[in-house]
Amino acid sequence: MRSWMRCARTRAPVGIVVATIGLIAASTAAARSQVSITRDRAGIPHITAANFRALGYGEGYVFAQDNLCTFAEQIVTVNGQRSQYFGPNGLAVNYSAGASNTNLQSDLYWRYVKASGLIQRELATPPPNGPLPQIRDLYTGFAQGYNAYLRSDKLRDPRCKGKPWVRPITLADLFLRGEQIVTEASAQQFIGGIVGAVPPGVTVTSGAAARSPVDLGALKAALADSSGAAEGSNGLGLGSRDTRSGHGMLLANPHFPWRGTERFWMAQLTVPGSYDVEGGTLEGFPLIGIGFNRHIAWTHTVSTSRRFVIYQLKLVPGDPMSYYVDGVPHRMTHITVSMRVGGRRVSHTFYLTRWGMVFNLPEAGYSWTTNTAYALYDAVAQAGPRAANEFLRMGQASSVKALLAVESRFLAIPTFNTIAADDRGDAYYGDVGAVPNVSQAKLTACLPAGIPTLVFDAARVVTLDGSRSSCAPGNDPGTPVKGIFNASHMPHLIRRDYVENSNDPFWLANPSAPLTGFSPIIGLTDEEQGLRTRE
Repeated sequence: MRSWMRCARTRAPVGIVVATIGLIAASTAAARSQVSITRDRAGIPHITAANFRALGYGEGYVFAQDNLCTFAEQIVTVNGQRSQYFGPNGLAVNYSAGASNTNLQSDLYWRYVKASGLIQRELATPPPNGPLPQIRDLYTGFAQGYNAYLRSDKLRDPRCKGKPWVRPITLADLFLRGEQIVTEASAQQFIGGIVGAVPPGVTVTSGAAARSPVDLGALKAALADSSGAAEGSNGLGLGSRDTRSGHGMLLANPHFPWRGTERFWMAQLTVPGSYDVEGGTLEGFPLIGIGFNRHIAWTHTVSTSRRFVIYQLKLVPGDPMSYYVDGVPHRMTHITVSMRVGGRRVSHTFYLTRWGMVFNLPEAGYSWTTNTAYALYDAVAQAGPRAANEFLRMGQASSVKALLAVESRFLAIPTFNTIAADDRGDAYYGDVGAVPNVSQAKLTACLPAGIPTLVFDAARVVTLDGSRSSCAPGNDPGTPVKGIFNASHMPHLIRRDYVENSNDPFWLANPSAPLTGFSPIIGLTDEEQGLRTRE
């Protein structure tokens, strides 16, 4: 791959390690596919294969060489088995989401995800909401390669060698991991509150329900925009007017955790004539998340868009499991999961509404009473395959205009802004992803008075009146799912000078062309920018 950006690649001369691995696939047609793996002097693998299944096989194999113990623990997490191996009172920490829950809370939540049939529905759904054939092949190959390394008996890491929780992975495991990634700014923030939501008067045997005092300051600290944080991502895209060459240039300065599965892992992935991308990715996501190809380079910063909405439910008197919509009572549905913990069986019931799962948000004083309950509407739930499709097509884009078209089609970016530049001299900023379609007008009409207004003012968390169907998220034309904005209602900008973002709202991606008129659920304008932006 020719690099059009001198600073894009720091690869030392290749030739340290070369391996060719025969792919033994379940499909007889792919039984003899070949993949070539070369590690450069920095240890970065460069993987070339004839097709996406072979590419996934090679990637899964070398990924396991580098990360097996860390990722094996995450597989335990997304299968709801932490209590079995690490004890119910230990902590399940999501370093990226900034959330920690007990192993028991985490297990109950993930057992609900599995019991809901989410992954089976995703795999049975056609694109764009289900996986493209190349994605299915890539993920299948990744699992096969990972498992081949596990069988090779080459694992030496004492953290997990010989541990009973290390096992082969499946296609479903990888899509569970995808669900975890896309919901990091939504459901992953609220696992404790989801598990803690039980009807008033119900005795909890799971030990998972907890109550905390109202603390809007804590809510703001957990969910508020990160532009003023000591650590944060920075992205700068330069266009032809600001470079000597007349080509684009990109500074990618992401800040994700240095530990856990949210640590970046670098690779170059190549299927000649189809996909050739180098960069970093989160562990267990088999596509490049931040990187470059022959024509474009892109990076991400955490967006200020809220990926969720909270609905306040008006309950039927005497029946806390029924709620009104337009004066008509609706009965909640439920899913019960069970597991063995320390020799006893623990069961827990999750309650579902037309708006989403019932949950508590103790910092806001949101809890299930005889009169009121709260439901979490998650715009990125079930977006895992769509996000994988999107990142595949992003890596195949030949310009930032093509990149914007990809983002506009799939609308699956779960947490991030995108900053990019191309060899034609264009620079791009966009916050174009999965965001609940809540306009300023709907917010004005549907935000309940009292605590919900204070919650919005303190942390820009949107609560809407769940007793009115008119407060449902709107529907824009051309979206892959209902209830999210299309790209015309989301901020994006292509410039020949520059674009920049350091976790501030979209407003001043380029001060010469302020972006205004967008819903406050995406971010606020006319506010002081963070220090990193001002510098």
